Amino acid sequence: LAIVITLAGVAGVSVYVRLVGASPFLDVLVWVMPLPVVLAFAHVGRALLVRELDYRAITIAVLFGTLSYVIIAITLAIAGYGVWSIVIGYYANHVVIAAVVWFSASHKPRFGWGTKELRDLVSFGLWKALSKILEALTQGIDVLIIGAVLGNVAAGVYSLGRRVGGLAVAQIAGVLDSVMFSSFSRIQNDRERMGRAYLRSTRYLAVLSGLALVATWASIPLLPLVLGEEWRSVIPIARILCVWGLWVAIGITLVHPVLNGLGQSWAPFVVDLLRAAVLAALLGLTVSKGIAWSSWAVVAHIVIGSLFGQVLVVRGVGISLASYFR
Repeated sequence: LAIVITLAGVAGVSVYVRLVGASPFLDVLVWVMPLPVVLAFAHVGRALLVRELDYRAITIAVLFGTLSYVIIAITLAIAGYGVWSIVIGYYANHVVIAAVVWFSASHKPRFGWGTKELRDLVSFGLWKALSKILEALTQGIDVLIIGAVLGNVAAGVYSLGRRVGGLAVAQIAGVLDSVMFSSFSRIQNDRERMGRAYLRSTRYLAVLSGLALVATWASIPLLPLVLGEEWRSVIPIARILCVWGLWVAIGITLVHPVLNGLGQSWAPFVVDLLRAAVLAALLGLTVSKGIAWSSWAVVAHIVIGSLFGQVLVVRGVGISLASYFR
């Protein structure tokens, strides 16, 4: 797949050069195109290390890769290689990461072609890819709609309020999300254990997110002291979006890892598609009434989307929706 992507990229650049003409930027771009092939050598090993929860090995690999990049890129830059120092340093970074991961991973890739394995990977990975594409297309759609209707100032106020309101819980959710898929996929054949683990994780997440919400809510009035009095209008918006951040944590964070851990990679895509549709519809109804209404629309869309996700999760792991709320 990486080779196909590389060849397609080089062919696309070649066509572009014939139509528009050559440039130094395109020369650099051609040499960056083979990077997916280098990345491919680390992907499977890294995924296995994540599945084994061996984050120590991943950290070591990234550390050595970063050091390689810094040393080589700076040395070549001092020697006068210009932009090529960054390109070579970037390759060095990922070659070193691939080497360390290959050495650390329990499984060593070998040549071969398995039709069943390919079918399993495509059926699971296709939905994951569609989810990533959907995320890329819809990311920031709320800011886009608010900016188009209410103007750039309103978009800036909302955007800052969203970052502040969801900052604390996003950090907590991000840490959990990085390990939960591995944890749930390892016990996917034991649904009773998976249900208990899900409820326990949700309980911990609710407590931590609740504490983070209180801390964020209390500190939001300090924003003007840090950013200036002209940002005082962000305070009520950020407080509304604290509720959005809380629901992201307790309602969405574990949905994707659990459903993917069950092998149902189509389900997170459906959840994300519903959320995007509901967000666009609610903002279409409320954005003309101001930023506050739009912010509550964002809160409502995450509540609706997360509840739909929870229905799929509890059915998958064999627990009741009431136990989730408890």
